[in-house]
Amino acid sequence: MRSRRGVLGAALALLSSTSLVAACQAKDATPAEANKAKGGADHASHAPAAMSTVAFIEVWKTPNCGCCKLWIKILEKEGFKVKANNVAQTAGIRTKLGIPDDMGSCHTGLIAGFAIEGHVPASEIKRLLTEPESLRQQVIGLSVPGMPIGSPGMEMGTKRDKFDVMLVLKGGKSRVYQSYEALA
Repeated sequence: MRSRRGVLGAALALLSSTSLVAACQAKDATPAEANKAKGGADHASHAPAAMSTVAFIEVWKTPNCGCCKLWIKILEKEGFKVKANNVAQTAGIRTKLGIPDDMGSCHTGLIAGFAIEGHVPASEIKRLLTEPESLRQQVIGLSVPGMPIGSPGMEMGTKRDKFDVMLVLKGGKSRVYQSYEALA
């Protein structure tokens, strides 16, 4: 029988080698692939229990965008830990993460290897994190294209335009993930 120390040492060696392999594989990866290869060390995991702990989302936005700041406050209120990065423009980040131009908006986020583009409701981000692995493996992220009135961070009283949260899939396709009806 092995001693506890021997078993613990073997387990630590296995964990270390797994981390090294992941780091090497992530060297030339996109930000989403690198995050996934790291095992989500800086972001919430893909596990269904991802929201049982604080989920980390990194956001790229322009410095003076007020609606981006409001969206971030909403995410924080919903339990997300947010790191905001001010950049001159977000198109480069969006492209690196695989979000097509027609799905673009004013800010881009990355959580658990998924791109989050625009004014996506926190509930839909949480839902994505708890989807079955078979679906998550097909997904680049979520997008609310444009800046629809009444979407999170774009509130104007009780008015809301109809908008769709789009599921952006690998291979360039997308489909409606959730629709929000217009409110007068």
